[in-house]
Amino acid sequence: MGADPGTDAGAATDPAGIAVIGAAGFLGSALVAAAERSGVPVAGYTRAIPFLSLDGSPHERLARARTVFWLASSINPALAESDPGRVRADREAFAAMLRAVRTRPEPPRVVLL
Repeated sequence: MGADPGTDAGAATDPAGIAVIGAAGFLGSALVAAAERSGVPVAGYTRAIPFLSLDGSPHERLARARTVFWLASSINPALAESDPGRVRADREAFAAMLRAVRTRPEPPRVVLL
């Protein structure tokens, strides 16, 4: 995946880039590839590349992204019914991202897929 948040120097200063949370998944990887082919700076976040630091602050590229795509989930309808804790964990991760970016003067557009 070419969307490692630390690899694209042009995106480090470009506030028009996008952030993709769930960049290693089926939809996320396709979105990252399409954006990169179009020349859009992408910061990709996965379980291995977290979008928040331990203190809850957003990664610097997430903090500058104009649009944040949320494609991260560890559940499906069957799992949601059998393991409500996973639903809570996914919801809490999404809420943490929203809290982290809402303090910006111009918060990003958030697309939830």
